[in-house]
This record gives sequence, structure tokens and C-alpha cells, in this order.
Amino acid sequence: MKPAESPQPSRLVPQRCAARAPSADKLLNALVTRTQQRTIAGLVGIALLLGAGGAFAQGPSAPRPELPLELEWSAPPDCASPSQVKREVERMVRARPGFSLPSLAVNAVVQRTSTQYRVRLELTSAGQTTRREFQSESCNALVRAATLSIALAFGDGAEIDEASPPEEQEKPAKAATSPAPAQKPEPAQANVAVPPASESAAKGRRVSLAVGAAWSPSLLGGSSFGMQAFAALRWPHLTLNWLNRAWLPHTVQPAATASARFWAATTALAPGLRYQFGAVELELGLALQAGVIHGAGADIDSPAQAWAPWYALAPSLAVGLELGRGVRVVLGQEFVLTPVPPEFEIAPIGTVYRTPVVTPVTTLSVPLDVARF
Repeated sequence: MKPAESPQPSRLVPQRCAARAPSADKLLNALVTRTQQRTIAGLVGIALLLGAGGAFAQGPSAPRPELPLELEWSAPPDCASPSQVKREVERMVRARPGFSLPSLAVNAVVQRTSTQYRVRLELTSAGQTTRREFQSESCNALVRAATLSIALAFGDGAEIDEASPPEEQEKPAKAATSPAPAQKPEPAQANVAVPPASESAAKGRRVSLAVGAAWSPSLLGGSSFGMQAFAALRWPHLTLNWLNRAWLPHTVQPAATASARFWAATTALAPGLRYQFGAVELELGLALQAGVIHGAGADIDSPAQAWAPWYALAPSLAVGLELGRGVRVVLGQEFVLTPVPPEFEIAPIGTVYRTPVVTPVTTLSVPLDVARF
């Protein structure tokens, strides 16, 4: 009898297991994939929540603090207004981190002549005043120079954006759509650069030369005419004039049979104060005069001649009108005070002339600025 053989293991089981193995792998991979997707989605949601919370916590950007600027701006109607100038300065200037801006007071006067614009700036900060002056054929260029000067006056604690305003930056882009022939740049751009403080202060000092005429109703015994020339050193509010005047010969007829002729020459040094109101200028002066008067008898056999020194004090008031390019017309009124009036005698007829104690003198002159330093 043959021993009973153990039954061979069925091959169906391994085959089933082999068939199930790929399904388990796929299930595992799908599970891992879903887990990763859920994790990533959760992380994205957390990031979005954190970003929204940060944006909510931050809120809108804080507005710029107002500049400590007090602006007085006087300009023709075709130039920028005070509010436009202040907005431009506020656009350009902001305080550097860790710094605070000092208070600044600005007084600006823009004048228009026949050929150009001119601005005079007074910048006051911490009790110190700086004066600057610019001129240009374009008012926009003048305003650009003025705003840069105001921005620089805030000192080292100011961060300055020197870029052009947005409206000026848009102009080249619009011009590019319609090509036009090239144009030469305006020569006024050379005046736009902001000079150093020393150079700006120097522009306030000028040398003027002038010629003119003078008239007095009683200087040489009657209506007298003279010619004058002077040189002046001018600061923004001060003047120093050196005046030379020659009075033309004038005949005095004290009697029917005798007469005398007189002429005079004087030199004077006159400090003064000047005030500018647009194109009009007002000047107050006090002159120290020294000169000589010459008299000679006429119509007699032996004419007598005499010289007399002349010392006088002459307060004056003058009003000038600026015509442009450094040319002015000045109308003045003096009152010549002679403490010791000289007198002249002619032997046959006695005293023929005595200098008045107070003599009014009216002058008209045309000064011209010849140098700045």
C-alpha cells in the first residue's frame, strides 16, 4: 500500500495574494496622496488667515505728518499759487528716520519784468535768516528753483526727492506719441540750479552807476540846475551812495548896475535804507555833503571873485521804478541843511548872495547795475 501523500499546497492562494498586492499599494499611495493634499491645503489656509490678519492689523498706511512750514508767497497770476508751492514742497520733503524737521518760515516775492521772472526768498529757521535770489525766463523753472531751496533749508534731517512732479513727468510721455522737431533747451535752465548759500547771499550785493539831473528853486540865489553822477553799493535793505554834483552857473542881479555869477560843486557820502515793493523801490538816505561855491562880480570895472567852503547835511527820500535788466528810474527829494551859510559881497553893492539855511533839491537819475559780487 502506498503511503498517503500529503496534499500539495494549493497554488490558488499565492496567486490570490499576488493579485491583491498591487491593490494594497495603490490604496496606500492614494491614502498618502490624500493626506499630503489635506496637509498642503491646511497650510495654505493658515497662510491666508495669517496674511489677512496681518493686513487687518496693519491697516491703511499712516499719512505723512504736516511739514513745519510757514509760507508767504506773492507772485503774478500766471505763476504758481501758494498752495501749489506748498504741496510741491510737501511732496519733496520727508523727515529721515530718527530726525525731526525744524520750523521754517519762508517769505517769497516773485516779480515779472518785460523779459524774465525774479524771485527773492527769505528763509528763517532757528532765528537765522538766509536770503536767496533767482531769475529765469520761465516761471515754472523759477518755482522749481525756489522749492528746491525751501526743501534744502530744512537741513540734514530732511530726505529730499528731487524728481520732477508727476504732471511734469507725464509731459515727455505725451510728447513721444507725436514726434516733433528737436528744440534747443531754454537758456533759463542754467539759472535753475540751486547755488550754495554763500553764492546766493552774494547775489544780493550789487554795484550801480548812475547819471542824472538836479534842480533847486533857491540854491544859488534863484532857480538853479545841476548835473550829477554817483556810484552805489547796494545790499538787500541797505545802500551806500557816493554822489558828485555840479551846479551850472547862475546869475544874480541884486541891482540894476551890478550882477554876480555863481556856480558850485559838491561831493557827498550817503548811507540809506531801501525797501522793495515789487518793481517799486523806496529809499531813505542821509547825506554828508562837502563842496565849494564860487562867486564873481560882473558888469563892473574890477570884478571881485570869492570862494567859500560849503558843508551841509541832506536827508533825502527817493522812489525808484525798475525797468528791467538792472535799469531803474529814480525820483528824489533832498533838503540841504547848511548850519553856517556862506555869503558873498561885491564892493560897490555889498552883500549880493547868502546861501539859504534850508534848500530843497529835486533830483532825477537813471541808475544801472553794473556788477554783482
